[in-house]
Amino acid sequence: MDTKTVNIVGNIVKFGVAIIGLFFALTLLFKGVDGGNDKYIDYAINLSIWVIIIAFAIAILFALYFFVTNIKNSLGALVGIAGLVIIFLIAYSMANGNLMEGWAAEGITERISKMTGAGIYSFLILIGVAALAAVSTEILKLVK
Repeated sequence: MDTKTVNIVGNIVKFGVAIIGLFFALTLLFKGVDGGNDKYIDYAINLSIWVIIIAFAIAILFALYFFVTNIKNSLGALVGIAGLVIIFLIAYSMANGNLMEGWAAEGITERISKMTGAGIYSFLILIGVAALAAVSTEILKLVK
């Protein structure tokens, strides 16, 4: 599929969703929120949710398509993803799954506690890496 076809299909979908959104907006405008049009609000919310899901899926599919068709250019992204996975595995090994009093009553399990700890450790590690990168960049600028 060439770029022109993708643009045409994208514009058709964009205008279709805009027309449906305009219909719901005008319905709310002329009947009011208390005018017995709760079903239109439900339809609009459901449409919004589905459009977001479809847009997310399309974005993922295009990213995968780009990755597969331009594998040589995508090696940097692959290295970045591998780095994030390694950082998360390190953070997961550092986290413990200990439960505090009352957490079990809230539905928190040891697994949830360990994943939360891993997320916090990952965040801290990435903040540290970002700080080191910023400092080293500034030092390199001073040296040049």
